[in-house]
Amino acid sequence: MKIRKKHNCKSRSFEPQILELLNKQIEIPVIIEKLNISRDIIKKVAKNNNINIDGRIKSGIMKQKAARNEYIYKMILEGTTYQKISEKTNITKQRVQQIAKSLNFSRWVQIRNNEKITIKSIEEDISKGLFYNDLKNKYNINDCKIKGMLRRNNCKILKNKRENEFINRNKTIVSEYRNGKSASMILLLDSNVISEPAKINSVGSVYAICIKQGFRKYPKVKNRRSGEIFESVKILKLIVRLKEKKHLTLVDIASYLNEKKYKTICGKTFSFSNVANKYISAKSIGL
Repeated sequence: MKIRKKHNCKSRSFEPQILELLNKQIEIPVIIEKLNISRDIIKKVAKNNNINIDGRIKSGIMKQKAARNEYIYKMILEGTTYQKISEKTNITKQRVQQIAKSLNFSRWVQIRNNEKITIKSIEEDISKGLFYNDLKNKYNINDCKIKGMLRRNNCKILKNKRENEFINRNKTIVSEYRNGKSASMILLLDSNVISEPAKINSVGSVYAICIKQGFRKYPKVKNRRSGEIFESVKILKLIVRLKEKKHLTLVDIASYLNEKKYKTICGKTFSFSNVANKYISAKSIGL
């Protein structure tokens, strides 16, 4: 008969050390950490030697969890995200949320309380004369977040500040446009009034603001995209006659109109492309 060879398993090799530590009433998590073994090995050794450690295991787990939960709670109060906490403690994000809930902690309540503190601080800065953009940079918040804060906290001072700066900015843009500056020149203006509370980045925005304020540089010209033609019928007929009856080129027609001191609907001199567009428009309406 073959004698089965005994293998030196981990529980046997660590048995004397485990028994010594168990007899000294060392806590199970400490033994695990000290010997770098699993809880199952300790259970196996204890069972082989008729030692009941179930109560000690439970108390050790409870103490370990309590210490972990305290550490998690501390990180939550510091503002660490649940994702980062889960990575540090090697548990899932959902488990972190459950622990926070069991500790009667609400991230939503924390955010709202922090918002109230921020709003009070913003109100103090407004009284000191800070611009809207300076407030955004100081508190690292964008316009969308400020709108949300206004909606939730009904901060009238900040709301009035925002609305007044929008009104002042739009008035300045219209004033500059009335005084002869082009939309692209207005964009180059280096002024807090132009960029407060939100910087204008396109000529289309300048035109939109001016139209909304009731000012059009060329009131006869409306939306060309709709297909409407705003040029004088007299000019259109003249262009068609010069092109088809006198056989002048588009460049010659532009020169002729400029010599006769005709102006475009925008009050400018005629060019090749301008005459070409007007000729196409005239033919489209059957002139």
